[in-house]
Amino acid sequence: MVSARSASTSYGEHVAGQLASDLANAERLVVAGGAYGIEGAAHRAALASGGRHDRGRGERR
Repeated sequence: MVSARSASTSYGEHVAGQLASDLANAERLVVAGGAYGIEGAAHRAALASGGRHDRGRGERR
């Protein structure tokens, strides 16, 4: 999952969390950047679901 550094709405965080949870429950690896907001919601949901997750290691400018 890739997003801006912060989520503009709580709905966006909710949807990202639900998607990550569904993916984790389907035994998929959830990969998101290290930012807050959407990406943080994805990591938290994957952890809460007991799924696998990893932080992307993209180039920082």
